[in-house]
Amino acid sequence: MKYCLDLCKKPIIFDPLSDNTEIFFDHDYCNLVTVKNKGENGITLQSFNSVVNISFRVTSLKEICRIKFSKKLDILAVQSSKSCIEFFNIENGVINNSKYCQLCKSNSEWILNFYWTSDYEVLFITNTSLQLYQVQHCYNLLVPLKICLIKAEHCHWEPSKHQLFVISRAASTYNITIYDIDSSINKIACLDVPKSELSSATFKLNLFRFFSLNSTVYLCTFRKLASDPTIVLYKTTDQMASLAKSHVLELPFDWKCRDISLAISIVDNLVVLHNKEFKFCLLYDVNIISESRENVNHVVCIVSSCSISPTMLQPEAIFRRAEPCHSAVPIQPYCDNWAFFHPHFVIDLELGCMWKLELNLEVCISVIPDPLVLVRFLVNRSGSRDLLLSTLQKIAFQFIESNFDHEVDKNSEEYWQMVPQKALSPQSDISVLAEMINIVVNTINKEEYVSLDLNQKVLLECMFLGNVNDNRWSNEDTKKLYKIVSDLFWEFLRALTESRIPLEEETEQLLVDCIVKSEEYHQLTLFLLGKIISNSKMTALQLLALHSNFNQADQIALDMLKRTRDTREVLLEIFLSKNDPICALRYALGKDDVWSDRDCDANGVPSLAKKLLEVAKKTNDLLVFHSTFQHVLSLKPCTKKEAVGKKNYKNLKQLFAADQHRAWPAGAITYRSIDAAPSSLPPLRISDLSGIPCQYTEPKSGLRFATSAEYSRICDLPQDVVNQYLAFRGVTQDSFFSAIN
Repeated sequence: MKYCLDLCKKPIIFDPLSDNTEIFFDHDYCNLVTVKNKGENGITLQSFNSVVNISFRVTSLKEICRIKFSKKLDILAVQSSKSCIEFFNIENGVINNSKYCQLCKSNSEWILNFYWTSDYEVLFITNTSLQLYQVQHCYNLLVPLKICLIKAEHCHWEPSKHQLFVISRAASTYNITIYDIDSSINKIACLDVPKSELSSATFKLNLFRFFSLNSTVYLCTFRKLASDPTIVLYKTTDQMASLAKSHVLELPFDWKCRDISLAISIVDNLVVLHNKEFKFCLLYDVNIISESRENVNHVVCIVSSCSISPTMLQPEAIFRRAEPCHSAVPIQPYCDNWAFFHPHFVIDLELGCMWKLELNLEVCISVIPDPLVLVRFLVNRSGSRDLLLSTLQKIAFQFIESNFDHEVDKNSEEYWQMVPQKALSPQSDISVLAEMINIVVNTINKEEYVSLDLNQKVLLECMFLGNVNDNRWSNEDTKKLYKIVSDLFWEFLRALTESRIPLEEETEQLLVDCIVKSEEYHQLTLFLLGKIISNSKMTALQLLALHSNFNQADQIALDMLKRTRDTREVLLEIFLSKNDPICALRYALGKDDVWSDRDCDANGVPSLAKKLLEVAKKTNDLLVFHSTFQHVLSLKPCTKKEAVGKKNYKNLKQLFAADQHRAWPAGAITYRSIDAAPSSLPPLRISDLSGIPCQYTEPKSGLRFATSAEYSRICDLPQDVVNQYLAFRGVTQDSFFSAIN
């Protein structure tokens, strides 16, 4: 027998059930409460969710029907009778002397259950009404918030959604009313289920319950008609507007022929049916596509005849007994003392242990023969990403080893004639792999019901390439391997496109790499011309490396770069590396940013122009060199980026501040001595240093400048250089000073 379920390694140890010890389990927050001698010897709270365990004593308890702690563990609520609930405040792990209670409104009313809906709000469910109270523990009283009249027979509280499901009986139907509890009681929907669907004996069974699968609430019922037991699931919609019969869990034949004792657990979104008599269980996955009859999915168990693995309980973990235990105690599954609690807890009342059920994925993989069902099963499990990827890789590699003779050696023309109609025959093994890829791709695009963190990057890390470079394969076999891998990638891209998932650049690069290594260049040409592979810089660079083996790759790569943004520099470098200055010059014509964005030398010549001249000189063709040289001469010289018509000059306040730090001689004319500031509009003046339009004039030398850098340079110029600049403009320094005076 396969053991697909395990007990957790660290169970919760508590006092065993006895005449003086009572055990209570809170289904809402999965807390285990142990009460010794009506609280006089202590009350202990233990849970897998909370790290701190609480233990204290209460001396005033007489009878305990239910006991629950608030979310903050600072208030203890105890139902002492059918009509009374007592409250105790907890401070620093100790109950103070204050006690306050809440009674029913009338003598004919009794409490069915109560729930903590928030930190200080408690909901009473009675046989006649729903009562929401606010607990003011500072004043030791309860304040009613809202009361809703309803006749309830069964109820279920869903803490994650803050919703209450109440079932009441009508003439011919059962009414299921859904309430939203958030500081008030708001009715969401009222659903009707015929009595023919739910037998009257259903409510007496433990199998009637609500549970959550993939954030969806289901109603589970157990029907037994003519010795044919059936488990039916009713699914609630997202808007809680309807409750429809969605799934029927098919039971084995030997389960139907006799009365059996069943229990239900929910482990990692799997429905687990426990057969206590046969001591094994069945696993059902309602998310896997199953046979549909009258819009109801009849789900077959995905793993049958499995059980819970036996374990050993260490002696130090066993509680105190009359006879000390010095050896480990074996734990056999499905013993008579076991009790199953929602969603996945097992409690041994005699031994005093509580375990969580855990799914053993490695064993499940070995017992599920169908690869498609296995992939769907792993996709819906949490923490199964590595197992899923290794399973895909293993199945694909097995297929690659077994299909060299009849799949790989197909003629390429016949293959591509077959692709438009149907890429792969449904009987072939590769079609199974293609279906697996569709399952995983749909998982990537899903926003709900997914427990895995899958994306294209994760898939590419192990996409059937780990064993391709094995030393046992020859070079010819390696080409065939890459041919199969490229076919798988083709199915992967097709599945992504059908699911409307944008392709990542790494995915296309890996596809091109597989096709190139398999030397299927005709297939690569069809992919490129058919725009299956989008335009990208990295793909184009891969194609340029194939020039010696694939002549068309060079031109295809250049066309791809021309259609891609931000690739002008790459294109120019490619043309220059091929010693083709005419193509580079033809591409650069009309693109001013190619020239202006590049660095210029001291003479204002762009570096691109110098590279063009050097390449043209290497061609030893006078006509090519002359054409390139004439175009370079027609360029406007520029020295720096700030000289291309940009207003980078400083304002007057900055110039005055810089002028104060200069060591001017006595009586020299400075900016601070000028009465009128220059005009705010740029005049039609030309800088003496750079030749661009300027706005300012240096007062000492009379030279015009446009930027602060030119101003600093003018201040450091000797007098003879200043006179040369002025003479070039046709003025002298004396005429300048006489003009401003």
